[in-house]
Amino acid sequence: MCILDWQASVVRSPVYDLAYFLYSTCSTILDRVDELLREYHDSFSDFIRQLGSSPELFTFEDLQRHWKKYSVVGVTFLPFLLKLILIDENDAPDFGNLKEGEDVGELMNVVPMSDKKQYFERAKAAFAHHAETCMD
Repeated sequence: MCILDWQASVVRSPVYDLAYFLYSTCSTILDRVDELLREYHDSFSDFIRQLGSSPELFTFEDLQRHWKKYSVVGVTFLPFLLKLILIDENDAPDFGNLKEGEDVGELMNVVPMSDKKQYFERAKAAFAHHAETCMD
């Protein structure tokens, strides 16, 4: 089975997007990651069946292994994502005016955080969750 990520136009594990999403949401949802992965896989399996294929090509155990291996990307990009999520609308950078060759990272360095306490609480919870559940 080949899973295509249309947003990034790459073939990769669905865990990339799941990790971005789950680690960038509120920290209390992290207590339910196993349940949410199960729900995701059940829905994914139904869709695979509708396409005429077998969900056994990507089992729940496969998803769990992928989570342990690839969810680090969600934690890695979390500091960047949280800045965008928590920024005051009036302070948000205008990516539409980005000039060719301009560094997005530099643009993000000047983004003021409106809620540093929430930023650090959410980042700490995500890093702790990943360390406890994915690192052997």
